[in-house]
Amino acid sequence: EVVKEFLKKKHMPTLTDCGCGDFNVGKNFLSLSKKYYAIDIFQDIIDLNKSKFNYKNIEFLKLDIVEDNIPSADICTVRQVLQHFSNQDIFSFIENIKNKFKFLLITEHLPDGKFKSNIDMQTSFIVRSRFNSGVLLHEKPFEIKFKQMNELLRVSAAPYKGVISTILYEF
Repeated sequence: EVVKEFLKKKHMPTLTDCGCGDFNVGKNFLSLSKKYYAIDIFQDIIDLNKSKFNYKNIEFLKLDIVEDNIPSADICTVRQVLQHFSNQDIFSFIENIKNKFKFLLITEHLPDGKFKSNIDMQTSFIVRSRFNSGVLLHEKPFEIKFKQMNELLRVSAAPYKGVISTILYEF
């Protein structure tokens, strides 16, 4: 609901969803978007989504957000993807999105309480919370440059440990 309210204020923005997965979250924002680029690295997910969601304003694309040229838009959303990436892959992603978006909306699973952000790991299905770490792009070593940053939402990750945090960066 918080993201929907943000999108409503932007009056039908274009969105690039980096890591759309099964589109169960993204589908909630489709009606609030002029154009929606839904990206995932897995062709099977893209094919499934194309068969389930047939709307004029959506384009499903099989792309690697670290290496491939991703479409620019008003807003880039990344939901629980970066926590699987090595720091080098996150740096590559940051470079890949540079100057393509007005806003970056990052949702990540973070440990509850005190933790060390951005501990490096290999890119895999494992998440950083296993190491009492989480991805925060405004902290070292990434320290992305932004005009404004706002944590829009922080909720319990129950039944799992930790919290789900949604941070909005404005460039």
